[in-house]
Amino acid sequence: MEINLAGMNIDHSLLQDTIRLLRRAADCLTQEKPNLQENRRVADAIFALLDADSMTPETLSAAYARISRDPRSVDQLREESRYRVGKARRSNRTIIFGLGHASVAEHAVFNLDVIGISRYLSEYIQSHRLGSYTEKSQRYIRLDSDYTIPPELIGTPLSRDFEQFIQRRFDDYHALCRIIEKELDSAEPDVAGEDARYVLPLAVTTQMGMTVNARTLERILQRAASSGLQEFQEWGRRVFSVIDGIAPSIIKYTAHSDRQTAIETALRSYQSREKPDPTAPGIRPPVQLVSVTPDGDRRVVEALLAGLSGQSIGETHESFLDDPAIRRQIFLDVFREMEPWDPPPREFELADAQFELLISAAAYAQLKRHRMVTLRPGPYDPRLDITIPPVLKEGRGEVILRSAAAESAAIAHRMMCQAPLAAPYAFLACHRRRIIMKVNARELIHLSRLREDVHAQWDIREIVTAMVTLARAQLPGCMIAACGKHAFEAYRQSLGISS
Repeated sequence: MEINLAGMNIDHSLLQDTIRLLRRAADCLTQEKPNLQENRRVADAIFALLDADSMTPETLSAAYARISRDPRSVDQLREESRYRVGKARRSNRTIIFGLGHASVAEHAVFNLDVIGISRYLSEYIQSHRLGSYTEKSQRYIRLDSDYTIPPELIGTPLSRDFEQFIQRRFDDYHALCRIIEKELDSAEPDVAGEDARYVLPLAVTTQMGMTVNARTLERILQRAASSGLQEFQEWGRRVFSVIDGIAPSIIKYTAHSDRQTAIETALRSYQSREKPDPTAPGIRPPVQLVSVTPDGDRRVVEALLAGLSGQSIGETHESFLDDPAIRRQIFLDVFREMEPWDPPPREFELADAQFELLISAAAYAQLKRHRMVTLRPGPYDPRLDITIPPVLKEGRGEVILRSAAAESAAIAHRMMCQAPLAAPYAFLACHRRRIIMKVNARELIHLSRLREDVHAQWDIREIVTAMVTLARAQLPGCMIAACGKHAFEAYRQSLGISS
């Protein structure tokens, strides 16, 4: 595991001063006859800059925190924070942790290289929606045998068995790549690797670029310290070590907390002793629409019109909007001038749909990137069967995948007895979990544009298509132009609203 501080935001005036100083230094170095006095002044300025401790995003947080109560202009506040870093840090501590105005910490942003972590840890990191993450793709990159042994297993007899289990999965992965290449008559690694990866476990390593504000990062680190998993805790310690000393006044509460464990313990007491068998045939479809905003289309239209009239919702054209044809025409007019990349108006956020999904780890890796939704995953459960890529069904590939899944379930069961929190490392990308997901119509249209597109991966495309189909039946106006971006123009022409 490797964590690097790749970047952070610092005051632009400081960058400009640094550039000017470097230019002066360059001039001094290139002069045929050195000016010793000028050289000394430049050297002193460089040492002063290095000693100022101002290369920190804290000064921006401190300056912006004072805007609400200090009559001076913002640039003056920034200048003072830049030259009085100690005062800026004291101000941050008072405002953020003393007065509780934690949003001030959001003005400090860090860029982090996260290298050599498990896919399981990456799921945890990316579950925090107020951050930006770009992860190594298992679809487009042919993988080597890089994996993480859960630290909980190291030094135990199960460690060797787990390592051999992983090695066999990589052997299966390469075998599936060959099967798929032969089946599709293609040697492209991304074509074969996209489906072969379903046999790989969550212990496989990955890397990502991460951009996050200080407030969110503090929360992530505290939860990592409280997770009970050693890899998560070590990751948190390493992240803190690379930012420690750079911004001490805005990241403070990163230690273990028992709060989440206490909540889970309390909730477990309410669980029924008799649980339904999730393997029972036909118990539930992979995509269920659990609930939807009543009269969601009408609420959105009322909000669109109320935004123009200034009237409250419910007072705007009540009888006029009883006609479904009128509501449909309003939605068509809204979408008429839109391009595939244009989001619908914010009023579409007033209509929600809640789904329950049965989803593979491979598809969840993509779904979790849509962070403007409420996404609550349950545990991976081998009783929920597995997702099999169509190219592997009813052949040797399916036999390999099912055999690997059975071995995965067996070793996960053994891990449950010794290190229960680490058992998910053994589950494969084909294993499933149940997801509770609430999404508003605006974000569901975005999901449709991206994940119903012809270039989208088949697994997530099937799930989103089913979601949109169910939502369209309840919200026909909001979802009238929901489709993959590749089909947007043709779909718009079919509705008679092509520009």
